[in-house]
Amino acid sequence: MLVTAGADHAVRTWDLTTGSQTSDSLSAEVSAMTTTVVGGHSVVVTAAPDATLHILELATGKTVHRPFPSGHGRVLAMASATLDGLPVALTAGSDRVVGVWDLTTGQPLVAPLTGHSSRITAAATTVLDGQPVAVTGSWDKTVRLWDIATGRQLGEPLTGHTDWVTAVATATLGGVPIAISKSRDRTIRLWNLSTGQQIRDAQAAESGSGNTLAVSAMADGRLVAALGDDRTVRFRDLTAGRSAGTDHLLPFPVHSLAAAPGGRFAVGFGCEVGVLSRTS
Repeated sequence: MLVTAGADHAVRTWDLTTGSQTSDSLSAEVSAMTTTVVGGHSVVVTAAPDATLHILELATGKTVHRPFPSGHGRVLAMASATLDGLPVALTAGSDRVVGVWDLTTGQPLVAPLTGHSSRITAAATTVLDGQPVAVTGSWDKTVRLWDIATGRQLGEPLTGHTDWVTAVATATLGGVPIAISKSRDRTIRLWNLSTGQQIRDAQAAESGSGNTLAVSAMADGRLVAALGDDRTVRFRDLTAGRSAGTDHLLPFPVHSLAAAPGGRFAVGFGCEVGVLSRTS
């Protein structure tokens, strides 16, 4: 399934196999969103322009919990995780902090995560040493790693980018949990989250400075990133540090990307949604 939100104030759920919409559209004005499971039901957690958080069942549109304020000036990025079976959402925003929310109660799970010195524009989650962690990227040019359970920053900030960090993703490379960051400096950097060290030299992003980045594991074990550059989606083999196939030229600018099963990528461009397969 694929979940999308648009300027038409609608959240839609799509069957990636057939391309058809699977349920009625949900009415929501969305500045950021993430998906997870709460109480056995697939839900979408959305942030409205006023930074209020809403939790809706994808199948029925039913409100799971009364909307609650996040406290951010504006939510710019969201991610989800599970902590000891508890569904949580992370929100990051223009106020330079990260919120961690218990989605069963709508209450903060820990105190706000502080440390970034400028707005936070990217967030992702993964598991490190058996514990859920968050990775954030900011206009302060750093990437930071956080223990979700305690709200504590893990290690020093990951530095090297020379301009705003616009996107982050997480993956596993050779059994090691890594973060991938994209910056307005037109580079991609891979970070070993166990050591806090950069993996090899920075790789050229071969794309503009937007916030569109998605990473997928291929059947042969390689990691491939999809990057949006105006109306083009480019692919890069992160394992080998080189181009990974033919570019896709689209009729409208790319504004969102997400990894899909089978090494595919979902892409939002203009008012359209598509699913791309990498071709050599």
